[in-house]
Amino acid sequence: MTAFFAWCVFAPSLAAQQESSIRLVTITSARPSKGVDGSWLLRVAGECPLLPAGTVVDLEVTWHSAALETFQFTSGANERFDEEFKLAKSVVVGEPLGLRTVVRLENQKGAAKEAILKDATNFPAARGPWTDHHFQHAFQLGTEEEIALAQKQLVEFFQSRYLLLLEIDDAVASKAKAAIDERKGDFIRDGKLDAAAWRVALEKDLARLRGAQKEIAAAFEKATFRSHRQALMNLQEISSGVARRVVEKSKELFAAYGVEPAAEDREPADLDIATRVRAVPKGSYLNSKWKEIEEDLGIAAKPREESK
Repeated sequence: MTAFFAWCVFAPSLAAQQESSIRLVTITSARPSKGVDGSWLLRVAGECPLLPAGTVVDLEVTWHSAALETFQFTSGANERFDEEFKLAKSVVVGEPLGLRTVVRLENQKGAAKEAILKDATNFPAARGPWTDHHFQHAFQLGTEEEIALAQKQLVEFFQSRYLLLLEIDDAVASKAKAAIDERKGDFIRDGKLDAAAWRVALEKDLARLRGAQKEIAAAFEKATFRSHRQALMNLQEISSGVARRVVEKSKELFAAYGVEPAAEDREPADLDIATRVRAVPKGSYLNSKWKEIEEDLGIAAKPREESK
């Protein structure tokens, strides 16, 4: 397993959920596997001698203490359990996952509920819901090959969007520079700026930029990226920085030819140009954000060359 997918499971805060010193449920094994349909299954076995027969137990699959999905099983008279569940929401190959069992009074019925209410020793009311964390059975899904592939795809997402953003940034800067310094370009007519022609040329780059921003925004909603939200935030900042630089280059071009930019030139529709810094971001700033992404993902790539 690579360092990129090295993992650990953190204990939840006491405020989030209290755990009794008495262990009500002991998990002896937790084994993930793939079903014939390609879905992920989790088989969990253990014992619960202190639970009244018929007690409903919530089994939570957790990520950094947050419950991703909850399954239920009922304790039997033999004090043991062996259950298999089909995973759905928690399926991200190579991600650190943990297990937590919770006995909630509101889920209990009949004799099991009456027995729990009478047993203040094992079920102190002040400590409910009664929770056990099973840190020794933390797990992750996927073979080494599957984890390596997931890592490769994740890195490719960030690198491909980053390179696209740099390509757009460089393309607009080059066209604006040629038009300002050399009076060259398809939008320069008789030494004057054809504003309409420039907007048409620029719109092709803005369309690609909007597409990249939408893809980055959509990634925040995907489970695949939940361990790398900070990296996504930095990629989003790079996209906003590039957008701001593109708009600034366009404004410089208008100014060079003495043309007043329209409102849509200053703030193109459906384009995020808000950045964390006040000044127009320099290439070094965008490069620093990419460096942070590299550290988050555990990768190394060619850094951005600083632009003027």
